[in-house]
Amino acid sequence: MRSLFQTGSDWEAFAPPLSSDEIADAVKILAYTLPADLIELYHTCNGGQGSLPYQPWNFILWGLEDVVQLAEHDHYKKYYGSYLFFGTSGGGEYFGMDKAIQVFIMDPIAGEESIIVVAKSFQEFLANVGFQPPDGFPD
Repeated sequence: MRSLFQTGSDWEAFAPPLSSDEIADAVKILAYTLPADLIELYHTCNGGQGSLPYQPWNFILWGLEDVVQLAEHDHYKKYYGSYLFFGTSGGGEYFGMDKAIQVFIMDPIAGEESIIVVAKSFQEFLANVGFQPPDGFPD
């Protein structure tokens, strides 16, 4: 979590933090074990945006109520029930994680065949949020 607030990070929180009770209620509905760093993030803000040093170059954290709403949608339960989606790139891709907590991007129209793993853990992913590529964004 420290990286979001380090010098050089462009992370911007959109919404106030959630209470422990609000997070616990959502976790019960999700029936999905959230990584501690994601829970801590929701204790810091309930939505935000920051750069990424790799494609798709941007991450937008959804509010936890949006995460729950999508997880409860019949289509996502049926086809993507083993994944948890928690954000978007702003360009169509969704950020999600599997049961092993690998973070990936996926085009929700193209489906599972479009999955690209971007981090082996949520902690690794979070360490990159808010930071641009060292040489700037490609043209």
